[in-house]
Formats: sequence, structure tokens, C-alpha cells
Amino acid sequence: MKKLFLTFAFIVGIVNVCFAQNQFVATLQHGDHFSHFYGVDALFDAYNSSVDGDIITLSSGSFKFSGDFNKGVTLRGAGIDRQERTIITSEMTFLSTEPNRVTIIEGIQFVGTTAFYSSYRQDGTSNGKIIFNHCRFESIYGTYNDNLSTLMSVQFSGCLCGYINFNTAGLRKFNIEVTNSYVEDMSLDGGNHYNFDHCLIIIDNSFISSAVITNSILFSSYQNYLDSGTTATYCLGVSAIEDWDMFEYLYDTNTNKMNFHYSEIFKTFNPSEGYTLGETFDLTESAQQTYIGGDGSQVGMHGGLAAYLLNLQYPIVTKLKANSHTTKEGMLAIDVEVDGK
Repeated sequence: MKKLFLTFAFIVGIVNVCFAQNQFVATLQHGDHFSHFYGVDALFDAYNSSVDGDIITLSSGSFKFSGDFNKGVTLRGAGIDRQERTIITSEMTFLSTEPNRVTIIEGIQFVGTTAFYSSYRQDGTSNGKIIFNHCRFESIYGTYNDNLSTLMSVQFSGCLCGYINFNTAGLRKFNIEVTNSYVEDMSLDGGNHYNFDHCLIIIDNSFISSAVITNSILFSSYQNYLDSGTTATYCLGVSAIEDWDMFEYLYDTNTNKMNFHYSEIFKTFNPSEGYTLGETFDLTESAQQTYIGGDGSQVGMHGGLAAYLLNLQYPIVTKLKANSHTTKEGMLAIDVEVDGK
């Protein structure tokens, strides 16, 4: 990926926008046409101009969004493993009210509550699918508008997730798939389908019912147990408390193992401290060879959180910023940064 730095000069008298806010850029691709939106509301403006199939790419910076996100677009940020990240500061609600709609979100950190809303479809077909790749969440919440709401699929891959709450009073409204992700804590009732594969899950304050967990690491600093409705296979339970088994009430525990010394499991990660920026979650060489999942690879997050790479198919404006000084000729200097192959 190449970066192109350009500097333009504008006459101060005709510059009628506040470039100090324009370092936030949203690039909207519709077919072969590209549009750029600027400022903290750039995402909202680009979304309002988009249709299903479009791509919105965000620069680093903190963006705001109002209303429901209910389009089959691809939304890309700068990634969650770098200091200059794409952050959405407003609470967001995602819907997918069309049965064949696919929404893809990549490389964004969400602050506040991120909600998923299963809605009613008169024809009885399922809602669409929402896919999150390499995103970071503070809190995730699932809800529905009435008992007739139809199924919606949500997938998380390579994500860092705070508290997850899909408690829909026993009504099956969501199909949740979580792979290669870190999960802080969660409340899951028995009405939905939950599948966790190759995850690292903290269950200190969790209520987990009817989940299917495979090839994962589960940590608790208390004497917490998995609910009998949960299925866990080829999982590693980690705790500092000796002589108890978090898998005790599960129907089949033959493939699961317990270890009471997490310092022997992780190279650097201390589960009691939560995740930090740049955390890799790498297992020690011994643990990598000892704790093997059903697919033949190590349990947990496949050797760590892989960095998110923004694979640009077109050049985008990633920064537009006015210099703090003007030239002697009364001109305003503007720096433009463009990313592309």
C-alpha cells in the first residue's frame, strides 16, 4: 500500500468551511463513482447517500452516527490494532430487514452499546446477515420488536468483545456465530443459537445457556460452571482455583481439560486484567502442543489476534487537514493524504 501526500493552497477569503474538523473522511464507492464526506458526521452523510452493494471506507478518527444502520453495505475502518483507529462514539443499532441482505463491518472500534434488532417480516422469511471482522466492542446487546420477529444472523470474526447480552426471553430471534475472538463476559439465554469456535472467553459473571463452544479457552477467577444446556468440546478451562471443574455439569466432558495455572498457558496475557491494545493472546510453546482442538490446531485464538489489513481496491482520501499557519501570500495550506495500491 502506498501513501501519497499532497499539499494545496487556497485563498483564505474563499475558504468557507472549517477544515479543522475535516480530518475525518468517509469515502463512498458506488460502482465506479467515488464520493468523499468530511467531519465527525461523515459516516452518517455517506450512509445516507449509499445503497446496498456500496462500500464506505473511513479514515482514523472518532465518528458519530444517528439512526439505524440498515443497508447491505461494506463499512471499513483503519483497524483495531493501531494507535490511530477508526472509532464510532455514538451508540449504534444494526438491522438487516431484507432476507438476502449482507452487511459487512471491518476494522472499527465501537464505544458504548452496539445493538442488534431482529424485526418482523410479513412473508415469514429470515432477516439478513451482519458480519463483523476485526472489530472491537464495549457492549453488545440483542433485542426484537415483537414475538413475531424473524431470525437474524450475526457473525463475529477476529473481534474483541466486551459484555455480550442476547437475552430474548427464550424466543429464537438470532443466530450468533463467534470465531477467533475474545469475549469479556456474556448473558445468553436458551432461545437463540450460539456457536463459539477458537475463542478466548471470560466467564466470571456470565450466564451461558444452550451455547455450543468448541476449541476454545474459558477463564474464570471464581467457581463458575457452564450451564448444563451448554455443549463444550475440545475446550480448555483455566483458573487459579484448585480442584474444581467448570465442565462438571455438562453431558460430555471427555474432550475438555482444566489447568489451574494460567501463567503456564499464556506468554503475556493475564485474563484477570482484561485485554489491552496490541495484546496477542499467544500461548506458550508447551501449551500450543498440549492443548489441541478437534481440528488439530491449538485451542484459543489461533496463536493471537491477527492484525487487520485494509485491502484497498481504489485510492481513498484518509486525511484532509489545514495547516495552522497561512502563507505570506494570504493562502491557506491544506495537506491531503491518499492511501492506495
